[in-house]
Amino acid sequence: MRKLIVVVLLALLSAGVYAQDNAILNYGITLKMPNGNWSLAETQSNDDLAVFYYKRLPIQDQQGRQVVPNISIITENIEEMDVVTYSAVKRLSMPFDVSEVWLPADKEISYSNGIIYKGNYTDQFGQHTIIVAFLKKEEVGFRVICDVLTELYEEVEPDFMAALRSIEAIDQK
Repeated sequence: MRKLIVVVLLALLSAGVYAQDNAILNYGITLKMPNGNWSLAETQSNDDLAVFYYKRLPIQDQQGRQVVPNISIITENIEEMDVVTYSAVKRLSMPFDVSEVWLPADKEISYSNGIIYKGNYTDQFGQHTIIVAFLKKEEVGFRVICDVLTELYEEVEPDFMAALRSIEAIDQK
């Protein structure tokens, strides 16, 4: 009986992992989480905006705190705005200091209609390193925001980059 319960739980967990890969299908892209440490934690939407919050299992920082790295995807209608204008407009409302700017090809990201920023900001928990990818597919803009405390960034960076590299446009016809 115990083996049956374990098998059922594993099946349910793996089904949840695959479901999260397709959570943004209705918006024209897919994004795969890099491993089983990540899960879709919450979604929010209204007529103009949808937000998908992916959380990683906690990592302990040097102070003993359980830190939860996250990747958020925000989708919104941007009509005839190009991706550079979209990134400039949205960057104004995102208070972080930019340290690097990349094109997708710079980081071997196959989704090419985008611009990516890496930077830092500080809040009550400490300094964070953030990667923000601005992408566009037809009339939809996507902000992919990868965020973690800076002291844990090196540990999580491979996951962030794997998620960004997994982004693919899908045909919705």
